[in-house]
Amino acid sequence: MFATIIANVAEAKDPLKLTSMALAAALPPFVSMLGPWRHIRVTMAALVSVGALFLTYGGSLVAGAAANIELVPSPRSIFVGAATTPPSSTSMPPGMDVTPASVSCKPKCDRNITITNTGKTTLQIGAIDLDGHGKDQFNRTATCAHKMLKPGQACTFSVLFTARGSGGRQTAQLVISNTRGSATTVDLIGEASSPGFDLTVSVTGLNCVYQTGGAPKGKDVIEVSLRLSATGTKPKNLPIPVSVAVRSSSGASATVRAPAIPKSSPIVAVLPIRAADYNQRRTITVTVDSANALAEKNETNNQTRAVAAIPGKPASGVKKTLDCTVR
Repeated sequence: MFATIIANVAEAKDPLKLTSMALAAALPPFVSMLGPWRHIRVTMAALVSVGALFLTYGGSLVAGAAANIELVPSPRSIFVGAATTPPSSTSMPPGMDVTPASVSCKPKCDRNITITNTGKTTLQIGAIDLDGHGKDQFNRTATCAHKMLKPGQACTFSVLFTARGSGGRQTAQLVISNTRGSATTVDLIGEASSPGFDLTVSVTGLNCVYQTGGAPKGKDVIEVSLRLSATGTKPKNLPIPVSVAVRSSSGASATVRAPAIPKSSPIVAVLPIRAADYNQRRTITVTVDSANALAEKNETNNQTRAVAAIPGKPASGVKKTLDCTVR
């Protein structure tokens, strides 16, 4: 017992703690061994033990509080046996996953937004509001507002965009809140369509000229001259120039490059005449933007066909305008 007291004396740093420990260890047996009144001695021993405990936790805690340190561990921090992991809290806020994070519409769309409860407890969705200067051109369905989702459940609603007027970019935010006080935003982008740009071959500007001994290499050729016609609003990324493919039903072909914005001068493509073409009618097909590099309002009117009547082989140096009828 005294060895224990000496060890505690060597390790103890608080005099009050040391004193109370010594009293608790030494006085009870001393009182119980001396004197004739056994019941009084037992009672005194119990009172001294209680007093020692009071001094140990009461006095040391007061002194520790004054020094802002914990001199004696509180009883609730003392445990016997292996340490255990505290149970996980069930009051964690539920997770709210919103997809997609952004929506882009042009010029009109109806897109779905999905809210998923990825947490462990029920998710209470709050208001779903539109914000931003372009919010008047967006709308949303009320499917998910103020709805409760169990863990793993999802809810889907729609965002709609209808452009008002032509041109211009509209932006807004969709604010999805929950009863925990947090919110998630979805970026909304809407673009009104501009009047569609369209490029075609002018039917009044298509001509076919028959020339003997012309280019290339002194062969007989058909010179197809044409003009392009552009309508609508010119796009920002207009490819310049665009390709124009000219092909004869006999198999002869040529491709020329022309400005996407038509000029006053015609575009000329040269097709060689083969021996089997004389005294025949050949269909000549002209295709604008044959590489499909230009986004147009109407892609079905990019081709124009004409029928050219080719005469018999004349003498060298003859140049003649052919009957080139557009179909």
